[in-house]
Amino acid sequence: MVHTPEEKGYAHVAVVQENEMLPDARLDALDTDFFSRMGIAPGPEGFVSEVDGNTIYRFSDVPFYKGDVLDSTLLFAFARVAESRARQAVIVCGDIDAVELKKKMDIFSMLVPRMPSHEIDDSYVWTPTSVPVVDVTTEGRSRVAVTYASARIPRELMNTAQAVVTRQFGAEIRQLLRHRLSRNLSDEGIDGYYIGMDARRSESHGGDERHTVYVEVPKEQLTLAMKVMARTLGEFDDFGVSTAEFSDVKQVLLPGMHRAAAVTPSAREYVERCMGHFLYGAHLATGAETLRYFSRKNVADSVETRLFNRYAQALWGRLDNFTLAITGAPDSLDTDELLFDYNLHYLYGSVVASGKDYSWHSADTAALHVSPSKVKLKSERAEPVSGGVL
Repeated sequence: MVHTPEEKGYAHVAVVQENEMLPDARLDALDTDFFSRMGIAPGPEGFVSEVDGNTIYRFSDVPFYKGDVLDSTLLFAFARVAESRARQAVIVCGDIDAVELKKKMDIFSMLVPRMPSHEIDDSYVWTPTSVPVVDVTTEGRSRVAVTYASARIPRELMNTAQAVVTRQFGAEIRQLLRHRLSRNLSDEGIDGYYIGMDARRSESHGGDERHTVYVEVPKEQLTLAMKVMARTLGEFDDFGVSTAEFSDVKQVLLPGMHRAAAVTPSAREYVERCMGHFLYGAHLATGAETLRYFSRKNVADSVETRLFNRYAQALWGRLDNFTLAITGAPDSLDTDELLFDYNLHYLYGSVVASGKDYSWHSADTAALHVSPSKVKLKSERAEPVSGGVL
């Protein structure tokens, strides 16, 4: 349970059942009609969904200020819990009275038969591979995507500094690669490109971690863009980044960390974080706590740069745990030739340093956090439902 008073009188509810996708895990017409009449909305994935083999029921914007709706929602949630023998959790986040809600949940839990305690699933095994995967299709937007898989963080370490630090390192890697790729693509005369990044991390997904960088370019420049990406990643992997470049990227990301620290997560966001904690052991540190941790650490930039480079080198490894995906490709592209060209240019980048100065030179007061503009109330009136003021 998480109390977030921002959405006055409303809460979000989720039921999570680990490693179980029930054959009848759906809401029948009567249930759907009831929730619709009560004004309860499904989440973006619907009322019920399957994620990584887990069944998840989501109920958004539940008007908890209505006693009958509160009781009916909890009754439905615990009825679903009673039907399953999986390891499961009921999550409630929003404008709630935690003490009173706990009393109600204790009563409804009497519907659930006694079950043996469940061991947390730790069956995950990292299986590295040296066989690259190349996927080429002529459909879709013209895009070159490179994905590297890596072992997920062990569950027992998810609630430690390791998860926080590697998440920050991941953000810094994405920012550095975006900056370098933008520079190198422009130097090669490639215009009209778009650089995207994606990360499938341990705190929000099961299975391996996956880190993807992709570039969208005109179709006739797909092969050239792939070669630029290969050289950029090769140089990044083998030569690493300089202390000046690493110091700059920290300054670039610092305002975003301040903004995240100043914002309280919504009830919906807390539900997702609680689900990640239950399923994957994700930490629940807030943006303010994360900022405080990085602000207080006393590590020289030169030392941190060496640690960062070692992490990045372990993440990217030429053709190990590697997938190259090209969409919107011309019919003439051959997968074997593409893989040969990628490997050749990766090796070139890892042996011959470009000598470019990639630092931002932006560590000045322009990067400091600026407080938002002040506002004042224009008018106010009584709000009859909650008894508060609007």
